Amino acid sequence: MPESDALLEQIAQFVERHELFSGVRRLLVGCSGGGDSVVLVDLLQALSPRYGLELVVAHLDHGWRGEESRDDALFVQRLARDRCLPFVGGTAEPAPAAGSLEQHFREQRLRFFEGTTRQTRCEALALGHTLDDQAETLLMHLARGAGKRGLGGIRPRARVGELLLLRPLLGARREALRQYGAAAGLAWREDSTNADPRFFRNRVRASVMPALEAALPGAVERLGRSAVFLQEEERWLVRLAAEQLQAVSIDADDGDGLVLDLEALQRMPVPLLRRVLREALRRVRADLRGIHLEHVEAIREAVVHGDERARDVPGVRLLRQGHRLRLLPLEGRRLRNQTIC
Repeated sequence: MPESDALLEQIAQFVERHELFSGVRRLLVGCSGGGDSVVLVDLLQALSPRYGLELVVAHLDHGWRGEESRDDALFVQRLARDRCLPFVGGTAEPAPAAGSLEQHFREQRLRFFEGTTRQTRCEALALGHTLDDQAETLLMHLARGAGKRGLGGIRPRARVGELLLLRPLLGARREALRQYGAAAGLAWREDSTNADPRFFRNRVRASVMPALEAALPGAVERLGRSAVFLQEEERWLVRLAAEQLQAVSIDADDGDGLVLDLEALQRMPVPLLRRVLREALRRVRADLRGIHLEHVEAIREAVVHGDERARDVPGVRLLRQGHRLRLLPLEGRRLRNQTIC
């Protein structure tokens, strides 16, 4: 089998193993113009008849590289036109003078893709993350002190806000994708910011990963397998936490909030308690944006196992009331529902 066909089948098997296109017919494809995303467009177009997909190509011009950024946008627009695919482009807001550039552009991409998915009536967004990105992410999360969920790295299929994200290339090495692209005569753009040492991922990619692979050949594949195992364990632990939350809920239908059995929480093993508290916060808020491990630990130590009577974390107020722990939704600093019985 030619190498190009072998890679195509590898991607198809990954897609089917993770049921990536289940319920998806119109698919937005995020394309930066770089090698991974150009190969993604090519592979998805080749696979689209097999899965009945309609593709739409989208590109966000980050704008901070001037003419180079504009050329990237024009390149992707021509790529879509040459392949007879619909194209949607956008321009990010200028980066702030202070703060994290990575965070700014991450938020800009999320906003753009959420809006474009709605506009084009697509059910999901496909991105070109690779196995190398997975290994880098796992190491970065480990260095930052992430828990098991963070160590699971990038998910093949995940929901972020309103977006359903699909990553069909997550099981493939970057080098294999570039070889496929070169053999197929594909052209792509090289982003000069990929060598910018201000970005943590660039430093990991340029220094840590080559040294790790030289010292332990095959490390990237093994890190990828570890991420899969951790994701499987995480899914099981999420279900367990949901079951335990239901078991300790005294009045699970208390308006917008929750009422939990405090004594039952105090008897829980600490790792399980952390997960139950996290799931309770998610239920009350509908998401966990802005909620970090530090918030969960503060609740556990100061409220559940301590003597603190009340504590606010982003979006939730926690109140100890006898043998009960009540969680109520906040809007800013005010309770969404002012009536507390």
